[in-house]
Amino acid sequence: MGDRKGKQSQVSVGIVSESDYGEFGNDEDCEGTAGVGGVGRVGKDLHKKTFDEGTYTKLNIFKSHLIEWLPVFLKTSHIKELNIIDAFSGPGFDLLGNKGSPLIIMDVIKLYLPNLSDKRINIFLNEFKKRKYEKLKNEINILLDTHEGLRKNVSVRIESKDFKSFFESIKSFLNQKIPNFLFLDQNGIKFITQDVFRYLVNLEKTDFLFYISSSYLRRFGNKPEFSKYINISQEELRKRPFHEIHLEIVDFFQNMIPDSLDDYWLYPFSIKKGGNVYGLIFGSRNILAADKFLSVAWGSNPINGTANFDIEQDEQKSRENSEIPLFQYLHKQTKVQAFQNLISDRILSGEIKDNLILYVETLRSGHLPKHSREVLINLKYKGKIIYDGNAPAVSYKAWRDKNIKNWRII
Repeated sequence: MGDRKGKQSQVSVGIVSESDYGEFGNDEDCEGTAGVGGVGRVGKDLHKKTFDEGTYTKLNIFKSHLIEWLPVFLKTSHIKELNIIDAFSGPGFDLLGNKGSPLIIMDVIKLYLPNLSDKRINIFLNEFKKRKYEKLKNEINILLDTHEGLRKNVSVRIESKDFKSFFESIKSFLNQKIPNFLFLDQNGIKFITQDVFRYLVNLEKTDFLFYISSSYLRRFGNKPEFSKYINISQEELRKRPFHEIHLEIVDFFQNMIPDSLDDYWLYPFSIKKGGNVYGLIFGSRNILAADKFLSVAWGSNPINGTANFDIEQDEQKSRENSEIPLFQYLHKQTKVQAFQNLISDRILSGEIKDNLILYVETLRSGHLPKHSREVLINLKYKGKIIYDGNAPAVSYKAWRDKNIKNWRII
């Protein structure tokens, strides 16, 4: 990430097991008042120390997606106004001056200042703690005063409210049917409730990225302090390996999406921090937003695209496979290999008939279009399918233009 003074985000490896966890874990991001571990904002104050690798990963994904999100609307002539919301802003820096989410937002907007012209960007920041709120307000005012272009095209509203009050206060802005991007970096689990989630998915032109302490739901989710916010089945949670707990949480939210929103896109990104598993959940009703988020996620971890650790044990599989190169029938499939083999079978069976269907199926599976293009190229090389030209376009552009390309099975 651009202006960080600390370490760069890296993909860490290793599988987390429940035995790795202490009784109450170590919620390093939490701050403030006491409570049952992880429900709200408890424990240490992350702004009084340097951000850890997990926090860098989270902020990198947020920044990278914002960089992808913003120009989409700046290029759209009929869209004149955008909203960016950061509901848990913090003071703007960690102990060493590494930038947090509100200053990352300002940095990204500065990248596109020459392109703003007649656009208006409304930024809504919120920090509950008065001390941090004052620091944040001071930093933002300095930025606005030293960058004339920001004053011209950007309005910043900074609040110091509890999340519920803040969220209620911005609903009228979220409902204006202009593009919204929300970053909801809660600590614990209690702020992004089932009701908040339902509200978000029903908004038009809205992308969101929220953070949740997933592993706490497995350990404490049956306690009233937790279940009153997210009432998730402990039986279902415990069917899943502990390192996959965030995937189960995302499945829980996925099941809350109304049938009328069958084109909704929801993706996980698990983040291992110490002995705990946290995670980001991305949501959008727009297929281009889904495409762009997956590009960011796979850019963060090219091995699996869904975690900052080796959640699918792909590195171990690759090592074991390399030890028996002549016995490919014994090889274990990595995540990408398993997907490509499945897609290959569905193409050869005639189930997937053209590039547009393949594009949507690829995104639904949480994979990149290039993973499917590689399958088509390989099938043609082996003489199993025929198509004209290069590999049929498996891309957003082809999907948007309804540029259908078929192939013939040999």
